[in-house]
Parts: sequence; structure tokens; C-alpha cells
Amino acid sequence: MTPNGVEYLRTLPDQFNEDSPNKFMLNILTNYSLEQKSAKGEPSGIFKMDKKQTLAASREVLEKHKHLTGKDQDEYIKQYFGRTWEHFDVNKDGMLDSLDMPAFMKFLASDQSIDLDS
Repeated sequence: MTPNGVEYLRTLPDQFNEDSPNKFMLNILTNYSLEQKSAKGEPSGIFKMDKKQTLAASREVLEKHKHLTGKDQDEYIKQYFGRTWEHFDVNKDGMLDSLDMPAFMKFLASDQSIDLDS
């Protein structure tokens, strides 16, 4: 329930449902993305990522695919996350489209061949 008593049901785009082979985007949309509201306050189906959510998802990707944890991950994030964010946040509005997350993560990891769905 939302604070105004309305039940919120997140409806994911069909191409990223439970049966989709794109498990990375399903994870992003389910666990990290923020859904914009319509003018009426209803879910819009437009999913965005703020810096905090993107950082949390980045940590998961770096641990899983680059095997970076703890201090090593913190140092990597300190060196590369900010510049990756700046590269993708071209409008400087503090939000990225959730659909840009595969490219963001590959850029951050400096590995375009990474299989994010594995």
C-alpha cells in the first residue's frame, strides 16, 4: 500500500517478465528501478535509476562478474563509478533510464563482453 492507501502494483514490460531470458533487466526493474508516476499519481511504466539505486546495482554486478568485494570493490567504485555516472547522465538530471543499465554496467566493468544474464 502507498501512503495514500492505494495498492501499488508494478507492471514490468513484457520483454522482461519472469519467462524472459533477460534476467539482468528483470533484476534491475524488480529490485532497483524507481517507477515514475503519471500526472494522476498512477504507475507510468517508465522506470528510472537514481544514483543511489545505480550504485547498489553496480556493487552487485562488480561482485558477481568481477569478483570485487570489500575494500577492493570500494576502491574500484571510488575510481570508476563517478565518471561512469557522469558519462551516462548527459542531461545532469540525476536519473538514468533503467534500459541503459546493461550499457552502464559494461562500461563500469570495462568489459563489453560481460554476460549480465549469467
